[in-house]
Amino acid sequence: MARISWTEQAIEDLRAICEFIARDAPRYAQVFADRAFETVDRLRDFPKFGRIVPGTEIETLREVILGNYRIVRLQTYDRRSGNLDRFSRRQTIGFYQVLIAA
Repeated sequence: MARISWTEQAIEDLRAICEFIARDAPRYAQVFADRAFETVDRLRDFPKFGRIVPGTEIETLREVILGNYRIVRLQTYDRRSGNLDRFSRRQTIGFYQVLIAA
């Protein structure tokens, strides 16, 4: 099972998206957050979940569409632990680079 780490920036980006959604639909903002976490958690058991990002042809760069946003991640390998690893940055969720973008 792969390890997934969320960076502070990724959580801040998700929070900003949820705050934006909550302006018009507070309940849907919570639903969106729950679905985002569930989607990323699914990557532990299914690291090839999602499609290869169009135009990249990079097998380890994949995306999943969630509403009007997409979650994009870059799968990496941690040589020390022998585990698949994921990393996050701005608009990116998860030591798997998960990008949330409109």
